[in-house]
Amino acid sequence: MWLTIPVEKKYYFKPICEIHLPVESKWMRKHKMSLIKHYANSPFFDRSFVERYYCSEFTKLQEFNEFGIFYLKNEFGIENKVIRASELGLDKNLKSTELLIEIVKQVGGDVYISGMGGKKYMEEEKFEKEGIEIRYFEFRPFEYPQRWEGFEPYMSAIDLLFNVGEKAKDLIKTNL
Repeated sequence: MWLTIPVEKKYYFKPICEIHLPVESKWMRKHKMSLIKHYANSPFFDRSFVERYYCSEFTKLQEFNEFGIFYLKNEFGIENKVIRASELGLDKNLKSTELLIEIVKQVGGDVYISGMGGKKYMEEEKFEKEGIEIRYFEFRPFEYPQRWEGFEPYMSAIDLLFNVGEKAKDLIKTNL
């Protein structure tokens, strides 16, 4: 099941920090009830996280996403500095490859890690010209105990966490 948020068309192609969540909260109730229905009996289900995540205090998509990201970051023991592109003072006219290159340069990086889909749109020669290496990451699912019989790959990080708890940290490190 995909959990989607019905974003108004006027926000399409806008920076995530400018996208307002729908005022109508039907989607929030649907998400919350879906998570409870599917994970309430999982050994490490965190009901308090789900309750806090699907409250109505978030007004922007960035706030909503960051709450989930920082929760997972904490639970998985990921310690890194977070820099938002919106804080870098980037030229708003930059798009696609040029935007990615400028972000890497502004944070002092020399490597850009992309999912495999980046091969379809990134202009690799521009990265090379700027002295930035591109590394492609291809996710390979690994098996872990799930609540339901069998193993369903390509689930969310929440699935891993709610099913194995603290062991998730070691499973991630072992399978990278």
